[in-house]
Amino acid sequence: MFHKKTHDLKHGIVSDDTFLTEIIHPVHNKEDPKTPYSLAHAQLEPNTQSRPHVLTESIETYIIIKGVGEISIENEKEQVYPGSIIIVPPKQIQHIKNTGSTILEFYCIVSPPWTQKYDTIVF
Repeated sequence: MFHKKTHDLKHGIVSDDTFLTEIIHPVHNKEDPKTPYSLAHAQLEPNTQSRPHVLTESIETYIIIKGVGEISIENEKEQVYPGSIIIVPPKQIQHIKNTGSTILEFYCIVSPPWTQKYDTIVF
């Protein structure tokens, strides 16, 4: 059985400036199941945002679990809140912003699994 507890995992600031931990990654973590995706748990403090970036080969799905914010995908913006599910197609400039007064917390599912090689910071 595979079982991890998100809040027991070590988080750190990653290249897009989110506070993130990888939960499942079939390449990076040998004990993880061989899934066709990677799963991360991310947080943003109030009045912060991720850096605009593009996943050139993967689809990313955001699942908002706490807080409120705004996601930008190319020229579209949408308000997000707990229960929001957003799918970002490959090759789209994206970033997410915390517009609330508490931590914005969300899961990121990337398929095929995330890799730095195909994640480009735009500016």
